[in-house]
Amino acid sequence: MADNRAPRIRLSFIAVTSLLSVTGYLSLVRVGTDTIADYVSPDGKWDVLLMVRKAGTITDFSTQVSIVRARDPIAREAALYLPGNVFVVDDSHGAVATDRRGKIAVWIDWASNTVLTVSYPAGTRAFKEVRAIRGVHVFYSERPYNFVTQVPNP
Repeated sequence: MADNRAPRIRLSFIAVTSLLSVTGYLSLVRVGTDTIADYVSPDGKWDVLLMVRKAGTITDFSTQVSIVRARDPIAREAALYLPGNVFVVDDSHGAVATDRRGKIAVWIDWASNTVLTVSYPAGTRAFKEVRAIRGVHVFYSERPYNFVTQVPNP
């Protein structure tokens, strides 16, 4: 009679190895993510998370924005593991100044309960600019940028 345990052991080893790999990757991403600021919508329904992510030694920092339901700890925690669901930018290989944490100057403004404006320095490289999510309309604007004061020019 043949031993049928070998395929099960091999499958179990592959499953455990895969699980540990995914868990290790997610831990690396979470450890490399800092929440910089929260911007709650005027009605308190939505929370904009402004984050900086450094996901490895060979990647640049990225500044990211996610919109999640306010007072929802699970959605907030998920946002720290996943790429920004609204906006993702980097410094375009040093073309735009960053602070000591790698954050690009990004300005968030709630115009109303469902209208958000995200402004960022000219020269920033954008990877994601979502225009609407969960009933929130997002507008983007590049601003001339003063590298000395790290604030937008009027």
